[in-house]
Amino acid sequence: MNNNNYKRTEQDIPEKLHIMLMEDDKMVSRITKEMLIRLGHEVILAEDGKEAVRLFSKLRHSIDIIIMDLSIPRGMGGIEAVKKIHEIEPDARVVVSSGYSDDESMVNFEAFGFCASITKPYRLQDLESVLFDKVDQ
Repeated sequence: MNNNNYKRTEQDIPEKLHIMLMEDDKMVSRITKEMLIRLGHEVILAEDGKEAVRLFSKLRHSIDIIIMDLSIPRGMGGIEAVKKIHEIEPDARVVVSSGYSDDESMVNFEAFGFCASITKPYRLQDLESVLFDKVDQ
């Protein structure tokens, strides 16, 4: 996907996805939500893992993918939350995100129950790529 000569066509881009974004930083949350909406998706926000698990248990049939912050200083972070999400739905697609690209859970994300990782700060094309790559799995 990093081939600079590759251009996606309308047929390549998935239809509107319902994405849960778990992020405790309000500014990052707002900007990321705007980016995802710009890509044509709907976004549900959760401030920590506890809220993400609660929302997922109610809305699991309408959530296509979750982007989950690894570290939530004042709440449940991504590693604990992804385990609880998979107790509810073993096939849930959860992407881990962090500003620390060399963290063990970012490098070996599958071992921690995630389907992909994405490093902050987000770029629009990185969000698009991770969603494109994981939506049809």
